[in-house]
Amino acid sequence: MDTISKFDSNVIGSYGRYPLVMEAGSERICKDENGREYIDFGSGIGTNSLGFCDKDWAEAVCRQVRTLQHSSNYYYTAVQAEFAETLCKTTGYKKVFFGNSGAEANECAIKSARKYSFDKYGKGRHTIITLVNSFHGRTMATLSATGQDVSTTTSSPF
Repeated sequence: MDTISKFDSNVIGSYGRYPLVMEAGSERICKDENGREYIDFGSGIGTNSLGFCDKDWAEAVCRQVRTLQHSSNYYYTAVQAEFAETLCKTTGYKKVFFGNSGAEANECAIKSARKYSFDKYGKGRHTIITLVNSFHGRTMATLSATGQDVSTTTSSPF
């Protein structure tokens, strides 16, 4: 069984895929399982805009994974404290929020906007405006904000 058939047989089809099996990458070039090279223009659709396997990035990730690959949010880590401090200094914000996904970050943005509006203006300003064909995640709130009929109708696999 080929990779695409194996994947489609075992994974819920929650969105369309381009029929390309990526196998390796370096900088802006990725290779498919047949060795054909592609220049990356999608790069993870906003979640990974650094190309493929940047040597400094890969080494930093490997160094961290060899040190502490994961910790529950019940505990503190120095790397998170340092990163938060850098983000606050860079952005001018007082505090940051670490989410586990884009959906969680969007949930936080929705809640923050609604709280701000309620505190500043009172009741009645709770509508969130989104764009047609937008995608904001797969949680209940982010699905509601997603501007794609397939995500909000009964025909959705979710």
